[in-house]
Amino acid sequence: MARQFLLSVSLILALLPFWVHGATRIEDWRWSGVERVVAVADIHGAWDAFSRLLRQLQLVDDDLDWQGGATHLVIVGDVLDRGDESRRVLDLIMKLESEAPAAGGRVHMVLGNHEVMNLLGDLAYVSEGEYASYAADEDPTDRDAAWRRFKNLNSGKDPEAALKAEFNRRYPQGFFGHRRYFSVAGPYGKWLLQRPVLLQVDDSLFLHGGYSQMLLSTGVAAINRDYGETLSAYLEYLSLLASAGILPLESGFHDHSRILEAYLAGQAKAGTVVPADMQTAAREIIRMYNSPLFQPDSPIWYRGNVGCGSAIAESILDAALARHAAGRLVIGHTPTHNHQILTRFGGKLVRADTGMLSAHYGGQASAVIVEAGKVSAVYAGQSGKMEPGVQPRQVGARPDSLSDDELETLLSTAPVADARRQENGSSLLQLAIEGSRFDALYTPSRGSRYLPQVAAYRLDRLLGIDLAPVTVKREVGGTTGSLQVTPEALVSEPQRAQQREGGSAWCPLGEQFNLMYVFDILMYNEGRRPEEIRYTPGDWHLVLTGNQRTFAARNGRPRHLREIAVDIPESLKDRLAALDMKQLDTALGDVLDRKSLEAILKRRDLLLKSARP
Repeated sequence: MARQFLLSVSLILALLPFWVHGATRIEDWRWSGVERVVAVADIHGAWDAFSRLLRQLQLVDDDLDWQGGATHLVIVGDVLDRGDESRRVLDLIMKLESEAPAAGGRVHMVLGNHEVMNLLGDLAYVSEGEYASYAADEDPTDRDAAWRRFKNLNSGKDPEAALKAEFNRRYPQGFFGHRRYFSVAGPYGKWLLQRPVLLQVDDSLFLHGGYSQMLLSTGVAAINRDYGETLSAYLEYLSLLASAGILPLESGFHDHSRILEAYLAGQAKAGTVVPADMQTAAREIIRMYNSPLFQPDSPIWYRGNVGCGSAIAESILDAALARHAAGRLVIGHTPTHNHQILTRFGGKLVRADTGMLSAHYGGQASAVIVEAGKVSAVYAGQSGKMEPGVQPRQVGARPDSLSDDELETLLSTAPVADARRQENGSSLLQLAIEGSRFDALYTPSRGSRYLPQVAAYRLDRLLGIDLAPVTVKREVGGTTGSLQVTPEALVSEPQRAQQREGGSAWCPLGEQFNLMYVFDILMYNEGRRPEEIRYTPGDWHLVLTGNQRTFAARNGRPRHLREIAVDIPESLKDRLAALDMKQLDTALGDVLDRKSLEAILKRRDLLLKSARP
């Protein structure tokens, strides 16, 4: 994917006129010797919250002029969309950027997915109030020309008054002013095209979405250059086609490819010779529509640092930090579940999106402070600096977003309010908790020490695999068994395949499936049914519920996994290599016998030996 990305960039640049090559200069993206860094993410037009936070942090005075001295303020993307005052926020950031250097400070902004969407014409999240702020900047000729095109395309469908109302609904007052301002020649377009996607200040990296495997395959110096040049090329071609009347100003990003394919086909059918520059621009837009620039693993969209299990995410993060000689990665894009700044992997990942636009996210304004290598959190309206929280392991939904440890306690102690026996011998229990109830699946043991589902969960936690739901050992009706939380509203693998969903998974499905194979080999899972491969909708995180036919005292792999090639993430390799009988006996000794524990270590050895480098 990354190699394709670089080849695409080279081809684009070869085709562009010389003057385009110098049109965009990405700001310096590496800084050192900075005593204080303040990072703010995902403002989304929350003007009041953002401006109050800046005053509280003493970065601006009462007139919103810079007074932050030598501090570096980093905006971690997504200033735009959803809120009505995105333009006001953007103007303030641009003003402060010009003021800060005189005091020895700097204001940086890395591109977020919403900035890129506004540049490309993907305007699904621009509010009507935001459009209204551009009404005075709109050229009436743009609106009149668009209205004529719209009327011609819809001729005879509805009365003209109805068509006009629909046109104004689709393109509110200010729409065309907005498009001009975010064009390659517009004031916001030109400024945003000079922003990096990756910024490094001393040992802190700042990236809006996340650092994916794709970026690991891209040269460090090329990350910002290639992204910026590709984005600029797309917008240059867009401007060229718009000026020729081939691609209307009002067309949306997701319509560009379709419109241009129809145009080229129509011209070919009519025998019309398309000018070479227009043909090149049209074909490049069509090709670039599927560029890695716009895919889920690009730096503005990737959520794997947050959404992948520890074994996957930490391996990628460690490699990223090592190649930049950095100590942490600060990201936005994915709001934290509790609206607090959270860390992961001992502070190597810092999540700064706390849902500042409270009307939409219900969150609060916050900032990440980095001073002398120490990370702290500041929240609007609260005095002093605080320790960031820690992102919990969370496999499947659970009552009140409880942590695994809290959920284990509840499963072990909550009174049983109701029990319904299932055909397979298990029972669906309703557990009472503070006036409400939630379901859990109870499976009696096949022997006094054999509780494979409990063993699977504990081994999962021991290795950081993050696929098995919380399961505890509990006695019910005089019989010891396993009690497993039953996450609500899960989607099974057959359902996902039928619906053709999962492409937007926070953690790529291929990486999750690879980890499932590793886990099933280690457990000697003799046959996981497709219905036991389940997902939480939205983030498409795997939840493996069928772990009862596991931990046989056998060497090698289960039959159905013998030919499967697996990749073991580096962090998991280290954990597997460190695994010994003492650890296993402490964690699993009360739910598996000695032979089963020994077999885990033998399968571990074979896994490490056969894993692809």
